Amino acid sequence: MTEPVKNKRRLIAVAVAAVIAAAALIAAYLLPYYMAGSSMPADTQLSLELTDDGLLVKWPPASGCDGYTIAVALPDGDEPLFEASTAENRCTIPYMEGVGELAVTVNTWRGFTRFSGEGVRLGSDPVTVVCDMKVPEVTELRIEPDAEHKAARLMWNCADSAEVWVVDGEERSMLAVSDEGEQTVYFGPDGDFSMPEHGEEYRFEVSALRRGDGYVFRGNTISGASIVRDDLLGYDLAPAVTDEGDNFFTVNWEETKGERYIVRMRADGGDWVIVAAIDKAGERTYSTGRLEPFCTYELSITSVDSEGSLVAGPQELYVTTEASVVYANVWPLMELELYADSARTEQIGTIPAAECCCVIREEDGMFLVRWDDKTGYIDSNFCLINLPDYIGRLCAYDITNSYSSLYMVHEFAIPEVTDTVVAGYENVQLTEDSYLVPLLYPVAQKLIPAAQDALADGYRIKIYDSYRPNMATRSIYDLTLSIIEEPLPDEPFTDTPVEELELPEPADGEAVTYYQLVTNGTYNLGNFLATRGSYHNMGIAMDMTLEDAETGEELEMQTRMHDLSWYSIISRNNANANLLDGYMKAAGFGGLTSEWWHFQDNDTRNELGLNTYMWSGVTPEGWKADGNGWRYCDAEGRYYTGQTITLGETSYTFDGLGYLVEPGEN
Repeated sequence: MTEPVKNKRRLIAVAVAAVIAAAALIAAYLLPYYMAGSSMPADTQLSLELTDDGLLVKWPPASGCDGYTIAVALPDGDEPLFEASTAENRCTIPYMEGVGELAVTVNTWRGFTRFSGEGVRLGSDPVTVVCDMKVPEVTELRIEPDAEHKAARLMWNCADSAEVWVVDGEERSMLAVSDEGEQTVYFGPDGDFSMPEHGEEYRFEVSALRRGDGYVFRGNTISGASIVRDDLLGYDLAPAVTDEGDNFFTVNWEETKGERYIVRMRADGGDWVIVAAIDKAGERTYSTGRLEPFCTYELSITSVDSEGSLVAGPQELYVTTEASVVYANVWPLMELELYADSARTEQIGTIPAAECCCVIREEDGMFLVRWDDKTGYIDSNFCLINLPDYIGRLCAYDITNSYSSLYMVHEFAIPEVTDTVVAGYENVQLTEDSYLVPLLYPVAQKLIPAAQDALADGYRIKIYDSYRPNMATRSIYDLTLSIIEEPLPDEPFTDTPVEELELPEPADGEAVTYYQLVTNGTYNLGNFLATRGSYHNMGIAMDMTLEDAETGEELEMQTRMHDLSWYSIISRNNANANLLDGYMKAAGFGGLTSEWWHFQDNDTRNELGLNTYMWSGVTPEGWKADGNGWRYCDAEGRYYTGQTITLGETSYTFDGLGYLVEPGEN
């Protein structure tokens, strides 16, 4: 290579190096400047708020900048009235009273460093907004609760928009922005907020707000509006009842103003009884437990204040009950097998005749019962059921054999029978007006339509006797037979004058005997009293009359109940006795020619093949439930309360109301 060529190449290399060096020098000087570029966010909106220190201006933060500049000037002025630089996306500027509008310019800046020193580059897209400087103002905040819709209507005076805030304890949150000068707030599951808890409140604040082109100006905030739970409650309890089955009902109602709710109940127009008092914060529900069958119950719900004065209500509703075996007392007519299930697949024991059991439910023709320490199923067809438990007030009851027997011979006393407690009835009267009235379950079912027909006509069937123990049958017969040939006492047992009794004339001056009143030459004592066994002993017969359903006054029959004389024969029936006979015969019952009061279920006897004359009387002794728990009743109808007793080989503890304290309960 020649020397000229070499020199030429050297010159080219030097020139290239010089260009590269110059480019590097230029880049080192200009690159920091270009790298320091920044700009305000797109669609920036300024926020203005008057404070004690001046007018606070805020804007969205920009990325990639070290700070911001802000300049304030008149819209048509060249010289700024205020300038400042800040590292934060906010700045307080002087508030200038009397100035209608101001142009506020906000820009970004970023610092940079190069070999010649430090510099600052302003953003390329400053934001300038012309703002109306009149401070928006809100006044006269008011609140109107609307209990019907669980709402509150907030109202205020403001020429501009307003922000509505809610304060719940320490938490403050914005609810809405309104241009209408009002806002409705709804509470509850589907509302804006849940209902305030008792003792708590929601407080509301409203802030004035003006929206302009590129800015929002917030003015003053006023408070003083609040709402508590009671403000959102009305006066309509709107009670509703749910039939849970087997005469159990649940009552629910709406929350209203007041401090507590009072639930009252009465049966068939009787006296009101307070059954529940529930605090305003409590559960608004009442469970009736098992109600007496065939009654109309009226329930009244009220709300009262702390002094007991009425606030809401009373609002009432009605429930009507029906026949129900649940919790009824039953007694096996004979020894019955106890099964583990209603299909009778497994026998788990036997229950002796006349043992008191409590029915838990009926299933497939079987009663699930509790007896002693066992629970199982027995055949319902062979159980005597207590009528007051099963059909309640559909019938009336007066089992006089349990306290003062009415057995007489045309109003002449039978010694040791009349006005006595008949053998086997010692535990039948529970209280002055409460009795055990056992009747075979299929017969009891058959009685219902007869009693309903009578009630529809304004009459109630009144039962004087149903199941009669065989010991009572034998005792009454034997004692009556022992005096049958005796002359009548000088005076009747009742206060009826002798001359009104239509007594037969004595023969040849002899005294009239009991026998003559019983037979009249046609009948005998066996027509009135069974010598060995009676359908009453099977629980398929009843002695009854009719009473006025409204007054309780018995209809007049041709004789008194249990008049063991030919005067009671059905051929002498008066119209009232025929009325009774019609109700019972229409329901499928048979009668006796000698007793207007006696009706029996021959069909059930034949279908079940009954030939059992149960000897002993019944007692209420055993377990009893009422929906609130289990209690144990002794033979005299009393419950064990506040004590521990041993039944069989098991100890049981009962609380002060007599309910069993199950293991684990306090």
